[in-house]
Amino acid sequence: MENLSLLTYPYDHSDNIEHRHNYAYAPFQGERFLEAWKQAREGLLNEIERTSELPLSVATPYPGGEDVDTASLLEALFHQLLTSTELQEENFQDWLSWIIKRFEVSKRLYESYVLCEKNVNSLGQYKEISLYVRLAEVLACAYRRLNKVPALNALIKCLDTLYSVRGDLTADQKRRVAHVACLEREFVHRLRNSVVEINQQRISPSSSVVGNGNNYDKKVLNKVTLLVADTIRSRAYAQSLLVHGFQVESVIIITSSSRSQWGQTDQQMEPPAGSGFGNIFIPDLRIPLENTCHALSARVEILDTGSVNKQPVIKKLKEIDPSLVVFSGFGGEIVHEDVLKCSGPFLHMHAGWLPDFRGSTTFYYSFLMTGNAGVSAILLSPGIDTGKIVAQDKYPLPPRDMNIDFYYDGMIRADMMIRVLDYYSIHRHLPLGRVQREKEGETYYIVHPVIKTISTIMISKQEQDGIKSH
Repeated sequence: MENLSLLTYPYDHSDNIEHRHNYAYAPFQGERFLEAWKQAREGLLNEIERTSELPLSVATPYPGGEDVDTASLLEALFHQLLTSTELQEENFQDWLSWIIKRFEVSKRLYESYVLCEKNVNSLGQYKEISLYVRLAEVLACAYRRLNKVPALNALIKCLDTLYSVRGDLTADQKRRVAHVACLEREFVHRLRNSVVEINQQRISPSSSVVGNGNNYDKKVLNKVTLLVADTIRSRAYAQSLLVHGFQVESVIIITSSSRSQWGQTDQQMEPPAGSGFGNIFIPDLRIPLENTCHALSARVEILDTGSVNKQPVIKKLKEIDPSLVVFSGFGGEIVHEDVLKCSGPFLHMHAGWLPDFRGSTTFYYSFLMTGNAGVSAILLSPGIDTGKIVAQDKYPLPPRDMNIDFYYDGMIRADMMIRVLDYYSIHRHLPLGRVQREKEGETYYIVHPVIKTISTIMISKQEQDGIKSH
C-alpha cells in the first residue's frame, strides 16, 4: 500500500497573503492529494474547541456609491445569507460575484475599493485577517445555500490563506475558521461522492453550423494572421492547421525570454498512448512552434514582447492589416481594447460552453457539472469571454491517460478552430453566430487543485464504469 504521508499538501504554508499561489497547472496526484489536504486541515481542527454554529450577523446596507468598504460589504452579504429566504435580488448576486472576483484575481482583500468607470482601485492595507475570516464564512454560506461552485473554489483558497497565517489568528478567529473548515470538509466529501449523470454514449462533435474538419484539400487563407504566443496550446493549433491543409498569409509568434508564462512547460510532452480520441487530430507537442509555423506561412514574425498587449504587436498588426486574426495567447492574459481595434476581428477558442462557463479552467467544472466539456469559438471583446459566439460544440471526457491541461485542452480547441476555418474558407466569412447577453452565465476562476483532483478522478470512474457496462 502507498505511503500517504509521503505527499505534503503545499498550499497552506508561508503566509499566502504575502506569497500568493496562482494554482495554475497544478499536477494531478489523485486520492493521495485529497488525503494530504484532509490531513493538513486536521492540524487546526485538532488544536482547538470548535464552535457549533456561525457567528451572528448585523444588518448592513450594500454600497450605494463609488466607495466600497470591504467589511461592510461582507457583513451585508453574510446577513442576507443567514436571514433572507430570497437570495435572487440583483444586488446580492452582483455583490457576491464581485467580492469573489476581487479575492480570486488578487488572492487578497483590501480594506476598501473605489469603483471607477472601467477599473476597481484598491485602498488601504490587505493584511486585516478579520476580513478573510468573514469572507470564508460568506463563501461557506453561499455554497451551502446556492450550490455555487465558484464560492467553493474561493472558499478552499481562502482557507489555505487563513491556515498559512494561523499563528496570527485570535482564539475566536481560530474557532470560527475551524468551523468553516468543517463545513469545507463536508462540501468536498459530498462533491467527491456525488453521482454525476454522465451519458455513457460518446459525444461526437456535430455542429449544424460548422463541419467536422475533415476536408484536407489545400486551403489558403488570404488576409488571415495566426497570432500565437509560444505555448503548448499554440503548438496544437499550428499542427492542426498544417495537417488539415491550411496555409495562412502571416504568423506572429510572441515569445517571452524574460520569464516563463502560463501555458508553457518544460515537461517532455509525449503523445498519449492508445487508439486516439475519435476523429480529433492528436498533435506531437514536442515539435517546436516555430518549425510548424514556417510550414504554414512564408511570413513569420517573432516578437519577444512577453505579452500581446505591447506596442510592437500593435504596430505589426497594423502593418499586416489582416481581415481575421486567429488568436492563441499566453494563459490568463486579457487582450486590451487597443489591440483588438487595430485589425480585423480576433477569433478565439474558449474551452467552455458559453455563456454557462466563462473564465478559466472551465472544463474541470464542466466535467463535474455536466459530464462533458464545451468549446466556444468567439470574437474577442474587452470583457472576459463575452464576445459574439460564432460556433460551439460539446466534447466527450478525455481518456484516462491523456494529459488534460496540455493535450486535451489544446486538441478540442484546435478541433473547433479547424471546423470554423473550414467554414470560413468556403464562405469567406465566419458563421453568423449570436451575441451574448451581459447577465448570462457564470464566471469561474483557476480551479483549486482539490476540485481539479475530484474532477479528474471522476473521469477515471466514468471510464471504469463504461468498461464494466459492456
